[in-house]
Amino acid sequence: IFLNWGDQYMKWHNDCFPSNATPRFNTDSALLSFDVLQEDMWLIVPLSVASVLSKIFNNINILTFGSNPPFRSIYMIANKNPLNFNKEFIEEFKGLVNTGMKEQQVKLSQFRENLVNM
Repeated sequence: IFLNWGDQYMKWHNDCFPSNATPRFNTDSALLSFDVLQEDMWLIVPLSVASVLSKIFNNINILTFGSNPPFRSIYMIANKNPLNFNKEFIEEFKGLVNTGMKEQQVKLSQFRENLVNM
């Protein structure tokens, strides 16, 4: 199953896989790929998605690449000059997002460590 994760991913993918390789299924949705995933198929996903897949499917193998795919950036965008009554809520939201991201990083580090020790 082929998922296009963006321009940097495509460059990495094209460097690692032959240009004449034809996937059985193309999608731009990780959720859709879960629905069509069968025993004889494989797909490339970020570690966070692999973690979710490992909880959904009991009989999957998760392998890491020797050549790491590009890092994916996540951006938080906010107005530089929010309305006064929104400032407190925006700061609280940023705090919750930062806390959630740190917790996710810990979980992914543990998941990655478990993969290495398999």
